Amino acid sequence: MIGLIRELAYELSPKIRVNGVAPGGTLTDLRGPEALGQEKQTQSNVDNIEDLMKTTNPLHVVPTPKDHTSPYVLLASNKDSMAITGVIISSDGGLGVRGFASVAGGEHL
Repeated sequence: MIGLIRELAYELSPKIRVNGVAPGGTLTDLRGPEALGQEKQTQSNVDNIEDLMKTTNPLHVVPTPKDHTSPYVLLASNKDSMAITGVIISSDGGLGVRGFASVAGGEHL
């Protein structure tokens, strides 16, 4: 995705700005696929999901979808982001800073 965003930003400029937002783990009521019999399983029903999410990102936050809206609004604004193109804003609680770590062992993936 990074390469695609950057290439489109180059090819479509100066008329069109192309940017992206990379949200990290987000607490939602997203359901599993019906084909796998998981249509009643939601992320928010997983035991200790909030603690797991807090301990796996450096900011120790549990974002909701609403927490990711500001980067989209910023990038959509001609006034506030007219000189921004080809970038991706990470809204991941800091996961990208150190990489992913396994929950059990702490080793980086």
